[in-house]
Amino acid sequence: MIERPRYYLTTAIAYANNKPGLHTLYEVIGADVIARWHRMKGDDTRFLTGTDEHSINIAQSALDEGRTAREFVDEKVGFFGDVTVPDGTFFRQEERFTKTWKLQNTGSCTWTGYTIAFFSGDKMEAPDSVSVPETEAKSNVEVSVDLVAPATDGAYTGNFELRDAQGESIPLGIEPTFWVKIIVGEDSTPAEQVTGNCTFTENPEYVQTLIELINKERADVGRASLTVNDQLTEAARRHSLDMACKDFMKHSGSDGSWTGDRVSSAGYSNPYYLEILAIGLPQDAMNQWRVEKADWSAVLNSRVTEIGVGYVFSKFSAYGGYWTVVMGGP
Repeated sequence: MIERPRYYLTTAIAYANNKPGLHTLYEVIGADVIARWHRMKGDDTRFLTGTDEHSINIAQSALDEGRTAREFVDEKVGFFGDVTVPDGTFFRQEERFTKTWKLQNTGSCTWTGYTIAFFSGDKMEAPDSVSVPETEAKSNVEVSVDLVAPATDGAYTGNFELRDAQGESIPLGIEPTFWVKIIVGEDSTPAEQVTGNCTFTENPEYVQTLIELINKERADVGRASLTVNDQLTEAARRHSLDMACKDFMKHSGSDGSWTGDRVSSAGYSNPYYLEILAIGLPQDAMNQWRVEKADWSAVLNSRVTEIGVGYVFSKFSAYGGYWTVVMGGP
């Protein structure tokens, strides 16, 4: 995985003369799934999509409504984002909370009599609609909905839409709705750590899951389970931290060190060792190694007896979560 293949993917550039059709949504969602798959494999993936606001279709739609193309496009709403309760916020069962969004009226007309209305998904005791304060053109407005977390642990999503005074839906660019996404249950989010100018998290549960997945595959072919070694764990963690914070993906460290240097520095004395790298979630890592003959041979190697696993996630890096697995033996 020293050299990563590059993969390019682009969608058609849609013209925004109406609400997006299902074909447009299928195209964008399908392309996004393909891009995520290639990123999971470790490919250097470049994904491009967008909209065209200057097409003849927009000019014709504006003419049909007796407006200029600029007025027609300007009436589209800009979605600024979440003010409270970002996606994935944890709540206790039946806990009350208030979700607030910030919207921008990018059009040339004042919003009068507008509402936001529940559209689909998990309602979470939301009212059918909430009034939007009168909002002048080119101005921002905050809109809030009082909600109640469901009585059962799990992930929940409620979708809402903006409606004009006649009750017609106003899309947010190519997005027909905006949403609230919460998780009901105990917050197990790993705590953020900082080293230098790098903010990162580690996840012991992910590490344990990956070790179990590796040992299961070994058991399936009659190989002995690997035991965790503290020195190998330190060497693996150190390299994952280096990759996540310096934003690279290869066996050579940012200081020029190689696997043997890191293993020796950590105090591991056995002469035999192997190192494999991956990105993503535990199962993503297994999938990546399975399609690489050398990596899968390392997973099933009969000579190694010990293992150390490092996982570090940095939201500012290209791939998010970085895995280093070091295995050793006599």
